[in-house]
Amino acid sequence: MLRIAIVGCGLGGMAAAIALRRQGHEVTLIERFGDPKPLGAGLLLQPPGLAALGELGLLDEVLGAGQPILRLDGRTEKGRAVFDVAYPDLHPGAFGFGIHRGVLFDRLLEAALLEGAALVTGRMVTGHRLQDGKRVLAAEEGELGPFDLVVDASGARSVLREPGRTERAKPYPFGAVWGIMPMRRGHETVLQQRYRGAAKMIGRLPIGRGPKGEGPLAAFFWSLPIAQLQEWPETDMAAWRREVSSIWPEIEEEIGVFEKPGDLVPATYNDVVLSAPAGEGIVFLGDAAHGMSPQLGQGANLAIQDGVALAEAIAASEHVDAALRAFVRQRAGCWGFYQQMSRALTPFFQSDSSLLPPLRDAAFARLYRLPFLRRQMLLTLAGFKTGPLSHRRPEAVLKKVAEANRDVRRPEDCNQSNKLAKTVTVEHNARESAF
Repeated sequence: MLRIAIVGCGLGGMAAAIALRRQGHEVTLIERFGDPKPLGAGLLLQPPGLAALGELGLLDEVLGAGQPILRLDGRTEKGRAVFDVAYPDLHPGAFGFGIHRGVLFDRLLEAALLEGAALVTGRMVTGHRLQDGKRVLAAEEGELGPFDLVVDASGARSVLREPGRTERAKPYPFGAVWGIMPMRRGHETVLQQRYRGAAKMIGRLPIGRGPKGEGPLAAFFWSLPIAQLQEWPETDMAAWRREVSSIWPEIEEEIGVFEKPGDLVPATYNDVVLSAPAGEGIVFLGDAAHGMSPQLGQGANLAIQDGVALAEAIAASEHVDAALRAFVRQRAGCWGFYQQMSRALTPFFQSDSSLLPPLRDAAFARLYRLPFLRRQMLLTLAGFKTGPLSHRRPEAVLKKVAEANRDVRRPEDCNQSNKLAKTVTVEHNARESAF
């Protein structure tokens, strides 16, 4: 049995806590907030992330709370299609899944505590050191430990990364404000985005129901440069709503729920690359290891997979450091690919460039019509890629999702599962007929 500290109640850290507790390890979750809470509004899970939740036994609850997403539709303010990507074009059973971040956070935290993980709140970890081959954590109110393993899941602004370990930690020049609003009928299975050049981007992601069962809901985001993001609290909301509506008239009624700047939460993003994501008795996962732009929507998806993969590596190795090396070898290709793609694509959608948007508008939809490129785009967006020339087989991952969902359900509780399968099939058939 190992004594393990997980710093940060992020999605990846809690996934690791659940899996490691089930292996019999002593796990302590350490959170700087007095009351652990999610940061953000909604998120999009991809099939590999859903499969990881299935391995944790949580897929049943998750599928009952969110919303299947079958298409990603991005258009200019004039209605020109930039991309129109359908999951079933990759595989008939493929879908993304929109969910309220608070709902997923609550499910993971509850599961970690039920498994017996200890929770220490209100403790800001500020550093770490080696002591007799174990890790001791420095905190504002005294030291914690020693631990056989420290898992840093504290996010892109982690203070536990030593300078020599950090190859890159650079903020992106654009962030966003996020909020939750009612989801109107129609487009419930579509993530929609609208663009005015690259400087203005709006998104609406259906996410099902909220933590108290309210809904149906959608997560809304509005892209902003960092300088304007800092001025957000002083925003004239009436003028802002007019600007949003001028780009996307259809959404005018829905954004009426945002009456004051505080109704939307600012978020910034960092590009984080580590030369050594693991060392003696310490490992970094989630945004602490590979922070990236949200352009491809892979942050939560990768973090949950990280947590499960770390536990699997520990179970398969006799020594902690050998397990950490195996974990990094398994995950590094996926991390690197999605970081590079996010870094390359972001300027086309979030920048002040006047040259890139016309190139984007002219090229992206045409590239999607080429069979090989269409498949690569779908594999990328659905989270299956493990490197530039490699990917997980969609059939194998989707089989895991289906099996996990079946295994955790009693026969009499299959209504939601059957409804989900029917929704995917019907909407795919409708799309096929349209073409």
